[in-house]
Amino acid sequence: MCNGTSQRTSQGGSIAVLHAPRHSHTPQSQPSPAAKEMTLLFSNPLSRKAGTSVEVQGFEDTAREKDEVGRGKEKCWIVIHRDGDLSSSTSTRALTCASTSPQAHANAMYTFPLDATTLLAAKAENGPRIVQLPQKLHLGVGNEGIVGRRVSFVTSSCSSESLAEMSGGVGMTTLAEGIVGWN
Repeated sequence: MCNGTSQRTSQGGSIAVLHAPRHSHTPQSQPSPAAKEMTLLFSNPLSRKAGTSVEVQGFEDTAREKDEVGRGKEKCWIVIHRDGDLSSSTSTRALTCASTSPQAHANAMYTFPLDATTLLAAKAENGPRIVQLPQKLHLGVGNEGIVGRRVSFVTSSCSSESLAEMSGGVGMTTLAEGIVGWN
């Protein structure tokens, strides 16, 4: 990557490639290497007022892993953590619906919901699967930057529309995670 050559042209923004967490598989249930990969492409429009756009690729393959998501019965979120450690024991596995806010989890830096129904419909129509965030994320490194941070795709059967409104102690499930990098 650094100090090397690449055939791939930079597209700008940031990218995260997410895979099923290592802890979620037994030796008998290992996924194929190409399966269940989810990509998030972050970009900031030139407009100062618009928030960050996130293009979601591979959602349907990852969501299929948990059938309830594919049928829209579970809520989905992307969580960007403060750390960049995929082996971290402090992860979204510790998040519960009893959290009073998404940032109540000490390691959550940003969270945003994914509407499974909309993303799956866009896939069926061969359209882009883009989520527009209300805020503009810093797509670089540093105190508020997202590059180098761990990102997780999580689900919950909680009936709430947002992580901030959840109560009841039902746990979150991490379906995929990765690290944000330069695109």
